[in-house]
Amino acid sequence: MDKLTKFVKEQSLQRSERSARVEEQVQWLIDLGSRGEKTAADFGLASNVANLARDHNEEVAAAAIRALGDFGKEGAKHMSAVASGLNRSGEVCVAAATALAQFGPAALPYSEQLATCLHRPSDEASKAAVLAALGALRATQHSNVLVEFLEDKSMAVAAAAFQAPGK
Repeated sequence: MDKLTKFVKEQSLQRSERSARVEEQVQWLIDLGSRGEKTAADFGLASNVANLARDHNEEVAAAAIRALGDFGKEGAKHMSAVASGLNRSGEVCVAAATALAQFGPAALPYSEQLATCLHRPSDEASKAAVLAALGALRATQHSNVLVEFLEDKSMAVAAAAFQAPGK
């Protein structure tokens, strides 16, 4: 076997191992999140999960942020790690907006960062999640932003803007 073929095979194997590790991490984070606040508090898991919220892999970061949202008050202690996801890919942004919405009015200090997300190029799901989060936070100072999206070309975004004030 020539050196190039051997190198390509080794690289392929390393990639598949990394991929399996990512899938395992994501599944582990989903399982942790489903266990909720009490488990997070009893085992001190929130800090470790918050570190993963800043992982370079988008899937891992999104799963970690969703878990922090599911951790309730324990996850809310790491709101800055959650909010850091607002500046990432669509999947991570949706996870961050959803988690901040789960924290409710306690996440109000991040409403400006949420509102700013709406003016960046992003997908429908991200915009809808951010609008829903603004509603859940009762961020009345951003009601003008909600009005701006009532006539969005995306039905999902317009619906989220319409429903947000009632949350």
